[in-house]
Amino acid sequence: MWLLEHVEPTIFREKSGDACNSFALWETDLDLVKGLGLNSYRFSLEWARIEPEVG
Repeated sequence: MWLLEHVEPTIFREKSGDACNSFALWETDLDLVKGLGLNSYRFSLEWARIEPEVG
């Protein structure tokens, strides 16, 4: 979704902004998931943010 938010023109009223840094805080996130009584956690990376331009 990040890519769609930043392509002009966009259909989104506002961009989502910076994420909460789950890459660095995954252990804390998993503690929160466990504390909520959940038994699964989904983590994904947006390729367009890793390599916004070819190369």
